[in-house]
Amino acid sequence: MVNIQLNKKSNNQIYQLFKTGILASRIMRPHLTQTVIDTVSNLSEKETVFISGWHAPIEKEIHKVLVNHGKPHIHAGAKSIHKLACELVEDKVLFLTHCSEKVHRITRENALRRNQIICELSEQLLIPWLDPRGKTHEIVKDVCADIPVFVFDSHYNQELIQSGAKSISELQVM
Repeated sequence: MVNIQLNKKSNNQIYQLFKTGILASRIMRPHLTQTVIDTVSNLSEKETVFISGWHAPIEKEIHKVLVNHGKPHIHAGAKSIHKLACELVEDKVLFLTHCSEKVHRITRENALRRNQIICELSEQLLIPWLDPRGKTHEIVKDVCADIPVFVFDSHYNQELIQSGAKSISELQVM
């Protein structure tokens, strides 16, 4: 387990809700985009809060949906809290970061650490797609035994399914 020490800003009560982590590769998969957004829209009606870095394109699209619907969410940053965008409604967002006040740019190491923290804080993960060659893919493979990981049907997610991830269709019946 990763030792998590975070700075917190904004609505700390959000932290107490059931957390669904969202991680995705930066490369867009247009054929899945609307399915992912529809799924998150449906899930956002339940008692869950989404946690992500909101950095990959699909994560940004999901973030827009959550903000437009006024849904609470957690922004896990890979830089100082003071450098995170604060254009969001503050009672609907919790900002978390593992970075000190001195960190002004996102580095590969900080992004990877942020993704580890998202996995540690989440009760379940929702993975639109991950590059099988990426480091986040390895992190998610490792947590498949510890928490439910749900993936969308894509050949990009086959290795995660072999590691214990479940189809997103199983999340619908939970």
